[in-house]
Amino acid sequence: IVPVLAYWFLKPKHNFAEGTNLEAAIEKVRLEEEEHERKSWLQRGYLPVLRGTQRHPWITVGSAVLVLFLTFGMGGFLKTDFIGSSGGSGFLIDQTLKPGATIEEQSAAAGKLETVLEKHLVKGTGAKDIESWITTIGSSGDGRVALGGSAGGIQIQVTSVEGVESKKLQDTLTSEFAKLSDVGTVEFASGNGQSVGGSSTIDVNVVAPDDAALEKAVALVESTLSGVPGTSEPTDTLAKKQRTLQITVDREAAAAVGLSEIAVTGQVANVIHPSSLGSVNISGVSTPVYVVQTNVVNTPAKVKAIKIMSLAGPIALSKLAKVTEQSVPASITTSKGNRVSTVSLTPTDAKPDLGKINAEVSKRLDALTATTGSGEKLPAGATIDLGGVTKQQADSFAQLGLALLAAIAIVFIVMVATFGSIIQPLILLVSIPFAATGAIGLLLITDTALGVPAIIGMLLLVGVVVTNAIVLIDLINQYRKQGRPLHDAIMDGARQRLRPILMTALATIFALIPMAIGLTGSGGFISKPLAIVVIGGLFSSTILTLVIVPVLYEIVEGGKEKRAAKRLVKRAAKQVARSAAKGSAQVTP
Repeated sequence: IVPVLAYWFLKPKHNFAEGTNLEAAIEKVRLEEEEHERKSWLQRGYLPVLRGTQRHPWITVGSAVLVLFLTFGMGGFLKTDFIGSSGGSGFLIDQTLKPGATIEEQSAAAGKLETVLEKHLVKGTGAKDIESWITTIGSSGDGRVALGGSAGGIQIQVTSVEGVESKKLQDTLTSEFAKLSDVGTVEFASGNGQSVGGSSTIDVNVVAPDDAALEKAVALVESTLSGVPGTSEPTDTLAKKQRTLQITVDREAAAAVGLSEIAVTGQVANVIHPSSLGSVNISGVSTPVYVVQTNVVNTPAKVKAIKIMSLAGPIALSKLAKVTEQSVPASITTSKGNRVSTVSLTPTDAKPDLGKINAEVSKRLDALTATTGSGEKLPAGATIDLGGVTKQQADSFAQLGLALLAAIAIVFIVMVATFGSIIQPLILLVSIPFAATGAIGLLLITDTALGVPAIIGMLLLVGVVVTNAIVLIDLINQYRKQGRPLHDAIMDGARQRLRPILMTALATIFALIPMAIGLTGSGGFISKPLAIVVIGGLFSSTILTLVIVPVLYEIVEGGKEKRAAKRLVKRAAKQVARSAAKGSAQVTP
């Protein structure tokens, strides 16, 4: 398409009269245009730099190596993240009361917290901190047989006003909650606005052979991780305990009235748990039907008074079984026969440095699991390992690292096939590490974390930055095939490729600026780091490519020409020697 459009719209600037020597006239116009180009501000700035680096190639190469070392040094100051925040703001409030607290007690306790939240709610035109919240009490389990309590606990999901710092708001609420009474334990956890596509917490998976060892290990891990900078206080997934009635049938007493243990528990289940009659279909809607007792059994006394039908007539359950009240976990999580729980930390900063947090967590856990030292150790058989966003980040970085290496290898293979050389593609690949200079530098300047989007940007740079070096070396090779000396071919090729290289780089950079400044809306948490990396990498690689690639080309190809000249001299010397031995002074040059 481009050649066709050029044929249509690009008109010649010079019309030569008939009889004019076209070759001479075209050459004269070309020389005039080149002379005019040399006087442009771009060439006046670039040519002295190019001549200076060509005169001092090894100083230039040494400076380039120093830049790479500084680049790797800058990498140590980068923050690391997984995917980043979606831009939303919010958090969860977990409220825990004593085991067996009734729905009414939990509702009253949650209402006290809601009274505090009401003070921060946006009302009318008043600029407050909280837009809305949702309170959930209990669980989604079958509530028809609950004895007045709930094991689900209380959760309040708070959505704060955009731009409000969650950590600061949580600290304010914590101080206000502390003034309340009978509200149980209140903790903050991650909510909306965290990482997208996976976990937003740093998880430590705790495995133990039994409940006692698990509870001790979880408590020890929580105390070890308490106070990690940039995170909330640790929370765990140990199931909350609920009040239960345990019925232990006296087998001898039951047998005396003609009942078995199964028969007694079966009658108790029929009284406590509604019996199903099936379902009824009304207007295409299926509705389950249950038969329930008119006198609902919802207290321990009523459970003990349940009438059990026997050969001796109705007998109270308390005469056939022992009814005791106990607190037990609402649920038990196991893996391969071992008890399992997860201790979680939630980053609280708006731009968390997961790498720094992970390093601190790993350091504390290593001290906990070390065989030496005077500190408290994990119970026998208990083990811990990192999970959550830490594992996701490590896995993603490793996979993208392999993709980066594969991209470089593929680009190298394609260029070897194109140039018919191994050395020249290696010169081209020099552009890739210099792209990291600008990418890392711009990430630091903009305080942007190195996450999955940023690494994807680096993956894109592999294919983008080598194009400038390709067009530069290709033109130099063309000039050399036309018979120009090596130095002249390098100078003319670099000079004539300066403007198109800068044009393509600047076009890409300016096209990415809207993404880099966050004009993509809610998707900016992905597009912004990617654009920043590509802009910074393209800027540094373009500038350094125009300087380093010609120098490396001069060193490599100049070395080849010198070796070829030495071989020619040796060949001529041998021919002279052979001719002298034959008595002939004629030597083929």
